[in-house]
Amino acid sequence: MICLTRKQGAAVVLIGVPALGLSVSPDPLYREIAKEMNISLEEKTLSEILADGALKADLIHPNGTGYRRLAEAIAAHLKKSGAIE
Repeated sequence: MICLTRKQGAAVVLIGVPALGLSVSPDPLYREIAKEMNISLEEKTLSEILADGALKADLIHPNGTGYRRLAEAIAAHLKKSGAIE
């Protein structure tokens, strides 16, 4: 998917998703992929959202406010990397 996206000329940002379980930390695999593929990684925001019960619709999904925060973080990440203005 990363290669297909790059072929279209789009910037790629990998979002670190926590594994199901007690931990809300993203799997280290995301860092490995980001490094290997030389792509940007946003690994903090989703973990923070899923650690805050007020930002979740259920045990594993953000609610509207949580998704809004995730979208804002992704937009800020894309701006910082120069992918968007």
